[in-house]
Amino acid sequence: MRKKGKNKRFLYGVYGAIAFIVIVAAVVTFYQPDKKATKNVDPGMSYLKQMAGKSSSDIESNIKTMKKERERQERIAAREKALADGSVTVWELFSDYVFLGDSRTVGFGAFGFLDESRVLANSGDGIQSIAANLETVEYYNPSWVFICYGTNDLGIYASPEDYVKNFREQMKGLKEAAPHGTFLISSIMPVYSSRLLAQSSNYGRIDEFNAAIRQMCEEDGYIFVDNTEIAEQNRSEYEADGVHFKSSFYDKWALNLINGEDAV
Repeated sequence: MRKKGKNKRFLYGVYGAIAFIVIVAAVVTFYQPDKKATKNVDPGMSYLKQMAGKSSSDIESNIKTMKKERERQERIAAREKALADGSVTVWELFSDYVFLGDSRTVGFGAFGFLDESRVLANSGDGIQSIAANLETVEYYNPSWVFICYGTNDLGIYASPEDYVKNFREQMKGLKEAAPHGTFLISSIMPVYSSRLLAQSSNYGRIDEFNAAIRQMCEEDGYIFVDNTEIAEQNRSEYEADGVHFKSSFYDKWALNLINGEDAV
């Protein structure tokens, strides 16, 4: 009987060692896809140290997450290559969608980039306008719903918390109108207007509002698409009013939104 117990313990030890080797191999493979780069093993070793003491299920889950992110980045790179060589345009990447938004969003249809009937936006619109568009959203029953509000809302709501509270209420009806839809919520992009800043201090608190929107998305299962960087990098593509965009900006905004789909 003692001999059997020892054999079992020995086998368990062997299995454990094999499992550890497999995990290490997976990690090293993940971090070292190019054999020429074998000199730099720091990322893999750092990861192993982080995983010390973790359960095998936690390690497996972490590796899957990293693999998914790597595949997402590869898809984005392939898409950008196709766009760069002209084999596809960013507008051809949109299908089975609707846009909801304000005057900034209007440009997607007004400049002829997307089907105007699917761009449910008007000057002065804010999240309270969602309710008025539910019938059209229900008609299209889209797979992708792009939500681009905020510019006008900054002058209405007292705080980010107040804004998100009302946003959540509006999203309830939208989810019912597009039960199979994936919802991508665009960040509020910077405003460079002294007139609006004088109108409301909230135009200087856009980062706070975006942080609240991001948290809502994480908690409620929506995709938050941060467009702040592309707006700041392309400030020359703002109109003279410091609020609206020239037509040349929309392909950049569109690509950032499309890349957001890969978060699914």
